[in-house]
Amino acid sequence: MKQASKKHIGNHSLLKRLNRSIVLEFLHRQGGLSRKQLTNLTQLDGKTITNITQDLLRLKMIKAIGKVSRGVGRPSEIIELNPQYGFTLGIDLGASHITGIAVDFTGAILARAQSTIRYGLSPSTVIKRMIAVGEKIINELKTDRKRFLGIGVCAPGIVDRKTGIGVWAANLSKWKNVQISKPFASAFNVPVFLEESTRCAALGEMFARPNDNLNDFLLLDLSLGIGSALVQNGKLYYGHSGVAGEIGHTTIKPGGLPCRCGKQGCLEAEASGYAIARKYSEILKTTKSTTSKPDAISAQDVVDAMSHGNEICEQIFSDAARMLGTAAANAVMLLNPAHLVLMGGLTLSGDWLMQPFREALRKELRPEIIENLTVEISPLGNDGGPLGAASLVLNRIFDSPGM
Repeated sequence: MKQASKKHIGNHSLLKRLNRSIVLEFLHRQGGLSRKQLTNLTQLDGKTITNITQDLLRLKMIKAIGKVSRGVGRPSEIIELNPQYGFTLGIDLGASHITGIAVDFTGAILARAQSTIRYGLSPSTVIKRMIAVGEKIINELKTDRKRFLGIGVCAPGIVDRKTGIGVWAANLSKWKNVQISKPFASAFNVPVFLEESTRCAALGEMFARPNDNLNDFLLLDLSLGIGSALVQNGKLYYGHSGVAGEIGHTTIKPGGLPCRCGKQGCLEAEASGYAIARKYSEILKTTKSTTSKPDAISAQDVVDAMSHGNEICEQIFSDAARMLGTAAANAVMLLNPAHLVLMGGLTLSGDWLMQPFREALRKELRPEIIENLTVEISPLGNDGGPLGAASLVLNRIFDSPGM
């Protein structure tokens, strides 16, 4: 008998995994489908779909949920992703918070936990608090740890995804070459995947909104710091050395305010949540203010003051929003995305942000560019980052099912 070559066996195995991946992706995108619907959507032949679904049923990645009659012929069996195949943790580290979620195999959020941090905490303390958030979620679920498929972690600044190290972050104290993945792997004994925070949020947008045509978009994270992520043809763009997206540390005002990164006039130093609070705090220090602790001012305090008619706060905030709009316009001119998606704490101010932001876009961009650009605030709120982190695990399983 003629034996198959190793190359032929390898190619067959690769094709099998690829076909499984295609089926899982359509089930994630569409929900429950019949085999005939999968055949039409994937353009794979009926026999291949039958074999793939049998394999995935055996692996318990999918499940049958009953039959539906569509008139003529036998009722069709409907299959969908099996939510109980396993669970995934997503941990999102920000400049002032740690947010964690647990999701099932479909990406549905089952539990969440949060912790606050402040600038000045040691990296080891921050890592311990991140792990504690994960522990709290698992304890809340009251499920066997062995059912967790992996952990996705996102951290701000520059990260080395291969080594699991946080290389540098302006808004985290002494954050230089911090090992992130190994402590999580030791604590939970599962695979750990690391990504930069705003890129993770972009992955969260694509994962949670698979039918919104988010294949070409720029995501801006407008929070205590400022970050961005670019998606082209459904893929994250990293740049030559993996640091693309550091828009917060591009210069918006030469010779301006000092930034924690060591430069002056960075977008983050002039228009972030931290910058807005700092500017108002400095004004309070020079006036006879009744505020007892001006150094404790936050961007939310500025927004609250605006709602009570504080014109100084309105000016500070609108100036920052226009700077953000100008920076966004520059990025749009350079990258020409189809969508501009905004997220982060500053977006919670609604029109206080969006009106001057849009005015700056209209001023800086030609009408034909504006007409072909959709601008929106992310509907995911604070879930984008941790969902993206969780998707680091799920997407790998979808890409190589059965491995």
